Amino acid sequence: MKTFEGDVKMALTVNGVAIQDKQLDEAFALRVDEYRKMCEHAGQAADDAQLKQWIEEDAIEGVLFYQAAQEKLPAPTEAQIRKYVAEHPAEFYAVAETDVLEEGKRQLMLHVFRRSLRKQVKRPSAADVEAFYAANPHRFDQPEYWAVSHICKHVPPTESTASIFLLLCRIRQDILDKKVDWQTALNASDSYPVDQGLFGVITRGQYPAFEQKIFALKEMEISEVVDSGENTLHLFMVMRHETARTLTLDEVRSDIEKQLFDDAFAAVLDQTYETLVAQATLVRA
Repeated sequence: MKTFEGDVKMALTVNGVAIQDKQLDEAFALRVDEYRKMCEHAGQAADDAQLKQWIEEDAIEGVLFYQAAQEKLPAPTEAQIRKYVAEHPAEFYAVAETDVLEEGKRQLMLHVFRRSLRKQVKRPSAADVEAFYAANPHRFDQPEYWAVSHICKHVPPTESTASIFLLLCRIRQDILDKKVDWQTALNASDSYPVDQGLFGVITRGQYPAFEQKIFALKEMEISEVVDSGENTLHLFMVMRHETARTLTLDEVRSDIEKQLFDDAFAAVLDQTYETLVAQATLVRA
């Protein structure tokens, strides 16, 4: 997308519509934490100036797309606006009650405008999908992995590690003796019910301190008690184990189709933005 020189916090007008400092600052505050975490996960340095530039471009795009929608689309009825607001409450939780209908109209028209652009995008052909698969041979390599469930017990200050260890030993034996099943024991004993017993899908190297004890298990086999550190003990069970392999074209065909279509749609949005911004009058305060 087109970029602009200068301090991205400076207010500007787009075809006479003001974009205020406050609007940009509020959008930055909402997105900065997620952006920094995303950069950290990707092993990249966060660039707040880049994020501010993207936020400004998003604001400009919103104005231009709304103006284009007003020119090309019929105005929605109040009933249609209220229906959209009711179906998308998260978009309006911070909007003042007096502004909901106007903001609802804007959001609905933007939604319909973008949907009209989406309809212009051609679905990828079978040949397109096959060419993408052939051109990206390593993209569909799946590493060996284990899907792991666990019963996790935190050692509270009032108890000893030994007492929690013995408790998990008894739970394990009860499961082996079929006095209780895994899920029932998990529901009754797990210290972290929020994860519903899912330790995660793991690959080699993620948990070097204790992963070999997991990798040694067969599917549906229960581990001995494992101390993962930080006053936490576990019973592990491997729900599924998959060896490393390359996913077949049939397995990933729908994912490739979606990616190619989404990429083509993103290109249409970018081209529409470039066309509109080239014709627009942008004035910085």
